[in-house]
Amino acid sequence: MTQDSLAPLTVLDVEAKLTPWRPMRAQKQPPGGWLKVVRQALGMKTVQAAKRAGLSEQDVVRIEAQARDNSVQLAELERLAEAIGCEVVWGLVPKQSLKEAVRNQARHVAEKRIHSMVEMMSAHGHPVAAHEVKRYIEEFSEILLTELPHTLWDVAAETP
Repeated sequence: MTQDSLAPLTVLDVEAKLTPWRPMRAQKQPPGGWLKVVRQALGMKTVQAAKRAGLSEQDVVRIEAQARDNSVQLAELERLAEAIGCEVVWGLVPKQSLKEAVRNQARHVAEKRIHSMVEMMSAHGHPVAAHEVKRYIEEFSEILLTELPHTLWDVAAETP
């Protein structure tokens, strides 16, 4: 059984779990990285953190630099965090609501498919009025949202 075959949470279930984390997007990492800043705020020297974590002082400096640069291994981050009395909390914070992301993707897919059909029809001498194209896009978007086909995310979003 694959991970995708497990019963997924609904968009609203996931949205409810992620909403409290949304304000964290505004928290920017300090220049030295959170690991180093917290250690220093505690008044703990690198040699002391190293001893508590069972690491070398060079390892602490390396892990702090990797944490700052977002290239740290999670296990090493957790080990050093534990040594300075912290816990690593890892998560995802969507840039927009998941419901909005699905709605936008459905609209994007509908626009791509409807415009493709309209071009083909026009090429064969059957032009479609703009207001009809708009209506078809709206209707197809709603169908996609209702059915949520597994192919919804096959069409890549256009990036600015």
